[in-house]
Amino acid sequence: MDIDTEIVKMIQTSGKIRRNELVNAILSLNEQHPSERGLTKPTIDRHIKYLLRANSIIKIKFEQFSNYDVSDTDKNATYYALKNIYDYRIFIDEILPRLSSGDEATILTTLNEIERHRGRYRLSPKQLNSVVLALSYDKVIVEKALWILFYHLYDVKGKEVKPANIELFVKKLNELLSRFGENENFDANIYQRSLDILGLLQDPTVVTQLIKETKSLKQLMKAKDRYLGRFTADSIESQKKTLFDLEVDLRKTKSEETSKIADILVEIRTMAADYVYNRSEGNGDGSI
Repeated sequence: MDIDTEIVKMIQTSGKIRRNELVNAILSLNEQHPSERGLTKPTIDRHIKYLLRANSIIKIKFEQFSNYDVSDTDKNATYYALKNIYDYRIFIDEILPRLSSGDEATILTTLNEIERHRGRYRLSPKQLNSVVLALSYDKVIVEKALWILFYHLYDVKGKEVKPANIELFVKKLNELLSRFGENENFDANIYQRSLDILGLLQDPTVVTQLIKETKSLKQLMKAKDRYLGRFTADSIESQKKTLFDLEVDLRKTKSEETSKIADILVEIRTMAADYVYNRSEGNGDGSI
């Protein structure tokens, strides 16, 4: 087992990792290699010091925590991150103000540059706040900004990053639902992505929108598929009492149309419940 390589891989996977967690993870990994038993904490410390001298990793002390979005309150804690991640952070911080320039060509170019580094660098919550501001511009910019935000929010490894200002983010998403949800301006991709992100945030707006769709059978049939995905499932399942009460009211009218609306509502709720249940049972993202 190459200790230096494993240390770098651990830090890369975590983004930033506390010293004791890193050391314990390497010790645990070493136990999986019986022929290489005997690795000690002092030995790991020597490898960490070597990587620091080689400028491969950096040490983050308590007074620097806020710069790296470390929420640890332990003043004695030390974290490590990859040096190239630090370099990317400085670069991204330098270009983010361009998103507030008001010039759409500059804003789109900046978003494309952020997207170009996807996989090598994940934005911090504070940095994502700047991307949220781009949701006020035209369709092309909105699509790119939404994708960047969605990528940071949805991470199967559980390392999702949310904008620091969630209240503003939700407000902007609701504005998008209004801007691109009307007949003349309707955009299926933007509407669905906005709805999915609200679902990832488990925001009640998802159900508010669904209830609006139940005003007519024609509208609900057209919109049904937007609510059958795994991203909106938690929001729908978390408000099952509200939707159950709606179903009861719909069936009380005893009309053919409202009965069909209620049936579709049951289909949506059942799909959402299945996703949430399967996820709780350890079936990945909840896929059925």
